Amino acid sequence: MKKIMIILIYITLAIAVKSEEKNNFKNEKIAWGKTVNGLQIGIVIRKQKNADYEVDYYVKNTSSKDIRLHGAGYEAYWKLLFIKEDDKQIFRAIDSDWALEDIDSDDIVLSPTKIKLAANFKIEKDWFFSKDLSYDDYPDDKIKKLSPGEYSIKCTHSSDWKDKTKKYWNGEVSSSIIKSVIEIK
Repeated sequence: MKKIMIILIYITLAIAVKSEEKNNFKNEKIAWGKTVNGLQIGIVIRKQKNADYEVDYYVKNTSSKDIRLHGAGYEAYWKLLFIKEDDKQIFRAIDSDWALEDIDSDDIVLSPTKIKLAANFKIEKDWFFSKDLSYDDYPDDKIKKLSPGEYSIKCTHSSDWKDKTKKYWNGEVSSSIIKSVIEIK
């Protein structure tokens, strides 16, 4: 009887661990966008006391083959956009630390149906915003804070990276929109 009970406990724990591995992000409310070329991206945004926002970028492979995302400088491919609801002005969030250093990150390789946290950061005092939606890290119209109001926030990713030895994901994809109110501080 003890042997059977131990086996049942072991099987129950194994099933619990396996289901947790499948859905590591089940407590996050990820705003997933539409799939493009097998890739889906999503964001989670949390307001913070010591930072305006904490943002997580997630990537998900919805295809049946591995997907490789080029990793040389996330800022070169990702944009965090704030769209003001009243006048539809679009602002790109830019981290001044990224603008000052060339980040060379590893590629992200996603197995089929795999979800991965691609980046996590806090929008704090070293960030600025620009209406320049290009990938220029030194736009002329930098502003430190967005004006108060309602905003739609989304993340986009685009890449046309080519390599002779590796096949990279190419295309443009966007997360769903998250609504937020920016208050006067």
